[in-house]
Parts: sequence; structure tokens; C-alpha cells
Amino acid sequence: MNYHKRIELEIKPVSSPQIIRNCSKCGGKSYFSNTGNFRVNANGNCIDIWLIYACCQCKTTYNMTLFERISPNELRKEAYEQFLANDKSLAMSYGCDNQIFKKNKAEVDWENITYIISEKIFEEEYQEDQAFQEHQKVLKIKCIYPLKIRIDKLFAEYFNISRTKVKQLIDEKMIKELHFGNTGKKYIIDGMEFIVELRF
Repeated sequence: MNYHKRIELEIKPVSSPQIIRNCSKCGGKSYFSNTGNFRVNANGNCIDIWLIYACCQCKTTYNMTLFERISPNELRKEAYEQFLANDKSLAMSYGCDNQIFKKNKAEVDWENITYIISEKIFEEEYQEDQAFQEHQKVLKIKCIYPLKIRIDKLFAEYFNISRTKVKQLIDEKMIKELHFGNTGKKYIIDGMEFIVELRF
């Protein structure tokens, strides 16, 4: 039997990314952080839900719209109770969702998001027609949150090399997507797999 090593990198955010917006008290643009709290307003047959952000300087709050004038039937009871209870994992999920940011036209500081990379190593059997070399490893990305993290940034941090070096390795196909043969995408996606040369 032939085996190769697969490395699974799980990406977990320490906190959701900050947004940048004008602060009424600071008198200019400021960074706002996710407080982990929701505001829920039930008005008749409609529900509005916001995720609350706070200015890092003066603590002025900003409510980012998650749901606007929706019917109670559109929300599962469990989810509604999580919003009322300020469920932290739910706040993290919405606070990392780029679709929510786009909906609110929010400026997001994706570049400075903090996250933890944990590594698991497995040995897997491969077929004869899969031409893995001894120095090649399969690296799989696991990230349940929709984070907007650049591939070159992640690999630079993981391998402790410069982003310029990562881009060079991608150009030389020493880092390449397992199924597509090249790294055309800029950002990580949950389930992405790469063949990586580890001789550098």
C-alpha cells in the first residue's frame, strides 16, 4: 500500500474582524469591535435583529443589521432564543460573515483579524495513479467560519516565511490546489486542499 501525509489546518478566530466607520463622538473614522451582544426588537408580526459593535476608543455603539422586518416564522425558535441570550458562538459567526458586511456596506479590517491555526497530521492511502512524491504533503483547510483570509497570508504564517516567498512558491507550483492545479483563488475556503512541497 502507498501512503501520503495529510495535514489538516483548522482555523479558529480569536475575535471577529473589526469594522471601520465614522464615530459621532470621536469625530472621524474609528475601529469598532463586535461586542458579542444582539439587539432584538419584536414589533407586532415583525422582528428586527442587530449585532452590536462598539467604538474601540469611546465605546459608542453601532447596530449592524442582521434581519429586518422578518416574520417570526422565518426564525427557528432555538435561533431566536440564542439571539435573546447573546449566544457568543452565534455572534462570532455573524461577526465573521462577509455577506452581512456587504449587506451593511461595512468597511472591514480583514488584514488584522486574529486567529489560531491548529494542526492535525494523518496518513492516508493513495492510488497508484496519484503521483505523490516523498517530500509532498496534502494540506487541507478547515474553517467553519466564513473568514476572508488570504491564502498567501495563511501560508506565510504557518510556514514562517514571507508572503513574497509564498507567492513565489505558488508561481513555481510548489504550492498548488490539489483539484485545480493552481491557486487562482485569493482567499481560503473551508475544505480547500493543496499539494505542498516541503523542501524549502
